[in-house]
Amino acid sequence: MNDLLVPHRNGGQSRLYLGARGARPTTLRAVAFGPPDAAIRVAQAADFDGDGRLDVVAIDARRGIAIYPGRGDGTFDSPRSVGGSTVVPYALAVADLDCDGRADFVVGNVQAPSWAFVNRGDDGLVRVDFGDGAGTVYGLAVGDINRDGRPDIVAARSEAPNVLYLATEGEGRCR
Repeated sequence: MNDLLVPHRNGGQSRLYLGARGARPTTLRAVAFGPPDAAIRVAQAADFDGDGRLDVVAIDARRGIAIYPGRGDGTFDSPRSVGGSTVVPYALAVADLDCDGRADFVVGNVQAPSWAFVNRGDDGLVRVDFGDGAGTVYGLAVGDINRDGRPDIVAARSEAPNVLYLATEGEGRCR
């Protein structure tokens, strides 16, 4: 069974449930994840630092966006904040946005433009702002919607129309 990351957004402890081959959901080992008073709205795992171990990017309603570097044993190093704290992040999607094989991610914000964080490896993350900032982006999906080989972004919003952002520029295609 795979591991299961369960965020807790109401000021409780988030947990990572570590699976094992052939394990049943009732036998998973729980490991505390993040601050005990966190309000983690959403979290996703990917290898952001290229060390072969899964890291977690999380949106905490109190602390903003952070990447928790994974140690490879179900525990994490101290989080690294990204994105700043001037807006309220709400939605998250992880994907390879620039087709370079590294994990990138997209963040939808409340009443502010969305952000794409492009992973440049040792050069860190580059934030790219996009969108008109209307409404609250409460859901994001990334995929090749128009079949041109480049990842596109779909944003589900409240108080504003949903939006499809088509990737029209780039160094190449993912396929």
